Amino acid sequence: SDGVGQVNQAGIDHYNKLINALLAKGIQPYVTLYHWDLPQALEDKYNGWLDRQIVDDFAEYAETCFAAFGDRVKHWITVNEPHTVAIQGYDAGLQAPGRCSVLLHLYCKSGNSGTEPYIVAHNFILAHAAVSHAYRTKYKVIVRATIPIDDADSYPDHVHCRTVGNCCRRRRTGSSAWRST
Repeated sequence: SDGVGQVNQAGIDHYNKLINALLAKGIQPYVTLYHWDLPQALEDKYNGWLDRQIVDDFAEYAETCFAAFGDRVKHWITVNEPHTVAIQGYDAGLQAPGRCSVLLHLYCKSGNSGTEPYIVAHNFILAHAAVSHAYRTKYKVIVRATIPIDDADSYPDHVHCRTVGNCCRRRRTGSSAWRST
């Protein structure tokens, strides 16, 4: 498959059973829509999160999940650790899809560490906004859920940060977009 189109009913059935089993045990499920698991077809089609078109497919996927599970799921997370994915996957090349600049890391085969993390971050924010908009306009009356983006990165104020203050301030400022969505 090309990663879009017909829904995998076996997958829907599996998650329906899982959600029902959790609820039967008194456990409220928290569903993360993207936790570093982009289908290979979409990785190939869009070069991962580098193509703006992935935003629409992600929103459609989220709507499918809202329609199938929203009557029981009250807590949704759009993207888990987008900052980490952007930096580790498209700058340092340490996580999937392993992209980075050859000039920075000799083991890199493709990528541009100077631009790709920012493109990916931008597309994550757009995807979160599209999913949030779809939820608010089409599903809020039915679902009544929370729907944040999750950035688990933290920025302690170490002594070293005080000595290189501009660097740390820039890092904190760059991360503020994740917290404002």
